[in-house]
Amino acid sequence: MSRIRVLFMIILLMSLSFAPLIEKESSAKNDLASEEKELNIKEFLNKPLAKPIVSSFLLAPMCRIKAIFIGGGNFRVGFPIFGLFKLLSWKGFSADIINACWGVFGIVETDGTVRQHILFAVPCFMSIIGFVGTHIRIPMVLDYYDGYAALTFALGLGFHSISLSPPTMILLGLLGGIILGIVLATLFTGEQT
Repeated sequence: MSRIRVLFMIILLMSLSFAPLIEKESSAKNDLASEEKELNIKEFLNKPLAKPIVSSFLLAPMCRIKAIFIGGGNFRVGFPIFGLFKLLSWKGFSADIINACWGVFGIVETDGTVRQHILFAVPCFMSIIGFVGTHIRIPMVLDYYDGYAALTFALGLGFHSISLSPPTMILLGLLGGIILGIVLATLFTGEQT
């Protein structure tokens, strides 16, 4: 049983007068005080649960991008023929040379060959160079991007998560296993000259 349960049982027995009160009560209080110091309960309760919001940025070359911005606007320099297709059909296909977007709230997710980035920011700014994909816009309300980009840059106040993509993790695991095998083989067989 844990020490806290034992102390609780001692206190319960003392309250029912099954154990000598004076000796057990003082030792139980000392044990509880030492348990509190060991567990650092006061420090744990006073510690903040989340990291403070900081300025973060994202820079990802040659990636798949999914982004949504709420309450903002955008600026694009694209090919006029694709703008005409976008106007005549409701497909939302876009091919832009440069695209900039900003909003009160933004989520940007990029999947590159090596890393995956996710940025939650309030407010948020994003710039895309060489975007090809779907761009849906409701003026002053919503901007949604889903496609591929040559270079993506995003900036804002919020949280940023970076993780390795699954193929990169597999290759690094394979490379680490090969190196570990070579090291172990040389240690166990020894170098014979």
